[in-house]
Amino acid sequence: MSASPSQEFDSAAFLRSYTSNNYCMIAAFVVYLYDRCLGAKQEIDCIWCRRVSAVSVLYILLQAVTISWFLLQLVQNLVALDCNVPYLENIPSLAADILYYMTLAVISSLRAYAINPRGLTTPVVVFLLSSAPTLAFDIIQGVTIQGVPIPCFPGCILTSVFPSLRAFVPSTLFYAVVQATSIAADGIVLIVTLRRTYHTIRVARSVNISSPLSMLLWRDGQLLTLVRILDAAFYYTEVIYGFNYLATSFSSIILSRLFLNLRGFDQTRAGAETPLSQATQSWSHPQSRAQFTSVLGAPLVFVGDDDGDSEDAETYIDENHGQGNGDFEDESRTRVSGIGMEAQDRSA
Repeated sequence: MSASPSQEFDSAAFLRSYTSNNYCMIAAFVVYLYDRCLGAKQEIDCIWCRRVSAVSVLYILLQAVTISWFLLQLVQNLVALDCNVPYLENIPSLAADILYYMTLAVISSLRAYAINPRGLTTPVVVFLLSSAPTLAFDIIQGVTIQGVPIPCFPGCILTSVFPSLRAFVPSTLFYAVVQATSIAADGIVLIVTLRRTYHTIRVARSVNISSPLSMLLWRDGQLLTLVRILDAAFYYTEVIYGFNYLATSFSSIILSRLFLNLRGFDQTRAGAETPLSQATQSWSHPQSRAQFTSVLGAPLVFVGDDDGDSEDAETYIDENHGQGNGDFEDESRTRVSGIGMEAQDRSA
C-alpha cells in the first residue's frame, strides 16, 4: 500500500529535520572539542598543575558530563535506530542529560552567591529555577519514551508522548516552562552581576582604567542568557533544527572559559612561582578572600588588571559605593587616576 500524500510530506519533512538535527549535533561536538584543544595549555596551567579544589572538580565534572552527553547522543541518534526502545542507550543518555543540567544549576547558583554573598535566597532560587523543572521534564520523558516508526526511514525514532499528562499538560507547554525557568535563572544571575559590577565599570571607564574581571563576569552572563533565549526561539520557530546541541556546546565553552579565566586572574595575582597556599594568605582584601575564594577559586569583584594597583582601584570603588557620599564620584576618579599614574611611574 502506497503512502498518502500527507504521509509522504510528513516523511520528507521529518527526514530534513532529522538530517539537520544530526548535522548540528556533530558540528556542536566538533566546535566543543576544538575549543578544548585551543584552551589545552591554559587548562593544564590553571587546573591540572594546581592543587585540587572545588573549582577544579566542577570544571572537570562539566567537561566529563558534556563529552558523555554528546557521545551518548551520537550513539542514540546515529546507531540505535531499531524500533525497540534501546533502554541501554537511552537511560545513560537521560542520566547524562540530568547530570549536565544539574551541574549547570550548581555553577549558576555558585556564581550568584560569589557575586552577592550576603544571603542565600538568590542562589537557592537560581538553583531551583535551573534544576527542578528540567529534572521533572527529563524524568517524565524517560518513563514515557517509546519508539515511533517513520515511513521511508530505516528504523524508528525515540519520542515521549506524555500519555498520562496530555489531558492537562501538553509536552510543548511543559518544555516551554522548562526553558522559561532556565532563562529566568540566568537573567537573575545577570541582574545580580550588573548590580555589583556596573559602578566599578563606569568609574573605571571614566578614568581610562580597565576592570577586566567585572567585564568578564558581565560579558559571560550576557552570552549565557543570549544562548538560552536563542535556543528557545529557534526551537519554537523551527528555524534551525538541532540548535539545542549548539546551545549545549556554547554553554559549556562559556562556563569553561569563565573558570579558566578566573583561575588565571588568581594565578596572575598570586604570581606564577607562588604556591597556592601562600597566594591565598597574601591576598590583601579579607572580605574578598573569605567570601569568594571558597566558592569559585578567585575573588570575583576585587581583581583588577595585570598589576596589583588596579585591583586596589576596584576595591576602593566597591568599598565606597553606596555610602551616600555626594562627592564619591570625583573622589573615586581622583583615587583611580592616582593609582594609574603611580603604576605608570613604576613601570617606567
